[in-house]
Amino acid sequence: MIILFYYNFALILVYCYAEVSHSNKDSFDKSTPDTFSNKKEELNVDSFYKEYPLLLKIKKREQEAALRTILTKNKDEKQLMLRQLFIRIFETIKESKQLLFKYNENEEDFTKLATDKESREHFARIIENTIFLAGLTLYFPKYALYYVNKDVNFHQIYSWSNNFCANLTFLDLETKELLNLAAQEIEINNSKI
Repeated sequence: MIILFYYNFALILVYCYAEVSHSNKDSFDKSTPDTFSNKKEELNVDSFYKEYPLLLKIKKREQEAALRTILTKNKDEKQLMLRQLFIRIFETIKESKQLLFKYNENEEDFTKLATDKESREHFARIIENTIFLAGLTLYFPKYALYYVNKDVNFHQIYSWSNNFCANLTFLDLETKELLNLAAQEIEINNSKI
């Protein structure tokens, strides 16, 4: 009974990470008020680029804990969790990409993507899920290769999101190395790393 409780708790915890939303979203949104003036909007974007890397470090620690939890599971539980995670992360990145670029016309200009609340949310989901996917790839390369080789769409989304994150200037070197190693593991070519 206790084992079942811990399994369900771990499964819920892992789903929460796959859903990936800001851990401090409410306080972050309060610190960047909605305004209509261009000057204040620029400050919001600057604030986002200053505060988000700090929030991302917290998220990365949580993701690392989730990865360690998955490692403790038996083979069948691990396979089930990984299958659900890979599928959920793929769907989240795909959906966030579509919605992000619905509001932003120029896909190549990464500096202008996080200009409003809606865009910031999708921007953050792509980054956080891609980093989590990179961690999953390094911990479980066999599963990552299976999904990349099985589904062309998965490969394209993973490749796009990895390149998208690798080209962001505010990510730290450790995160960029993680993305690069994951890309090498499944043979994705990152440009501008």
